[in-house]
Amino acid sequence: MKHVLKRAELLIRRRFIEHSRKPFTGKLVQSPAPIVNTPTPRILLLRQDRLGDVICSTPVLHALREHFPRGRLDVLLSRNNIALANLVQNWCDRVWCYDKTLVSFLRLRRELRRQRYDVVVDLMDNPSTTSTLFLREIGSPIRIGIVKDNAWVYTHCVPLLDRSRIHYVERIAQLLLPFGIDPMQCSLKLRYPLSTTDVAEAASALDLQRCPERVGFVFVHISTRHAPLQWGWERYCMAIAELRAQMPELAIGIGSSSDDRTAAEEIAHRTGAFVLPMLPFHRYAALMHFARLLVSPDTAIVHVAAAMNVPSVVLYHQGNPALMPWYPYGAPYRALVVREHESVAAVSPDVVVEAAQELLSGKEPSHMERIFARSSHSESSIR
Repeated sequence: MKHVLKRAELLIRRRFIEHSRKPFTGKLVQSPAPIVNTPTPRILLLRQDRLGDVICSTPVLHALREHFPRGRLDVLLSRNNIALANLVQNWCDRVWCYDKTLVSFLRLRRELRRQRYDVVVDLMDNPSTTSTLFLREIGSPIRIGIVKDNAWVYTHCVPLLDRSRIHYVERIAQLLLPFGIDPMQCSLKLRYPLSTTDVAEAASALDLQRCPERVGFVFVHISTRHAPLQWGWERYCMAIAELRAQMPELAIGIGSSSDDRTAAEEIAHRTGAFVLPMLPFHRYAALMHFARLLVSPDTAIVHVAAAMNVPSVVLYHQGNPALMPWYPYGAPYRALVVREHESVAAVSPDVVVEAAQELLSGKEPSHMERIFARSSHSESSIR
């Protein structure tokens, strides 16, 4: 029933975008050209989607804070990603939370109008009904976004780069152009800074005092809500058992959501791995500080690993081959990709083990991406 309601909601949102569509009459910005004439602008960024989107936006937040050290930089999150409020506060002055209800929208509309933002930036590269409504209602004189179906609501647009070839991080970095910032000259490295307290709590959660061998552990995250990305606990058991047989000195930690806790415990029991503690997202992410490698389906924890430069083996389902998966940006990885109606069950445990061994040994890859074709499960190297 929940999935039916979600599909209905998405349909209503698409219809709203379609029926409200108007010609874009603003300015297209294709090179660095500052449109803000004050060193202390009041900027609001809209990022009310998922955890991974927030982490992939950290290069933009960092660049804006460096460019406007005395400006005001606020961000709008939602109940889906408010767990990363501490992360964005490294660059932002205030975090707003949209609860995805009409009451929340009306309250925020009133409060955001009072802030008199000079600029509102929509960080999404697909049309968002929520962003459209906020942009229309906040009343800021400058509204920036990427060219797409709701572009009529912007005063300034940047081009939508090729979604089949160019990583999401680089696509949204184009939003820096209207501030006179050249994304080609910026570091677009993902960022996930940890405090000394975060690191100390992670060490305690891993029980490093009694188990020092866990420093440099392999972080295996098994949970995902996306059915085609569910690999199955049996495959995880086979891959971990083989990896431990070949590299017995490795400590391997199994992380999961509460829904998959029994599976995580069974995998650990069968393979001699240990179970990672159940923690709020930020504290769970901090465990990555002590990891040597991540193995995971395509979830937000993949971008945490990239931000901390931890190599990762990632299982991807590419439902639309015209859209590049969100690969770990700026860090070593092996992407094991299935397409269309297939699931990641097409990827055998020995392929995951081989990829993990390459990364653990620091071996240069023959390819970073492997595509598993739906028809025959055959593999082809893309990069």
